[in-house]
Amino acid sequence: MNIVFFDDQCPLCIGFVKHAMRHDDNKKLKFSPIQGSLAVSYLTESERNNLSTIVFIDTDNHRRFLRSQAVFKIFYILGGVHRWLAVFDVLPQFLTDKVYLLVARYRYQVFSRGSKKLNAKELTSVNYLG
Repeated sequence: MNIVFFDDQCPLCIGFVKHAMRHDDNKKLKFSPIQGSLAVSYLTESERNNLSTIVFIDTDNHRRFLRSQAVFKIFYILGGVHRWLAVFDVLPQFLTDKVYLLVARYRYQVFSRGSKKLNAKELTSVNYLG
């Protein structure tokens, strides 16, 4: 199982999750908020307290990916045109994480127009673990 932990108060993060849910045709990804109870079982306290981090956990292979590496794994799983974006995984992680952290720093200011929330259908989706 692949679990994506995200900040459920962040409009950019919610938009990303909505997009991933729509394009995850094979239902390979599960989503749960970093602020949720499931996070306690899978994430360290540091990861739960760092809301600027997206965490991708591959429970089958006991691997975890943070920030840009998590985004690349999600793009790869989504396939299609998303897989082309995963090609940036070949860049040095310190560089891709710098870009990720820059976006994360300003995500509320830039992406706060119109509050985004997951709707009832998305919250009851088989992809959403709550």
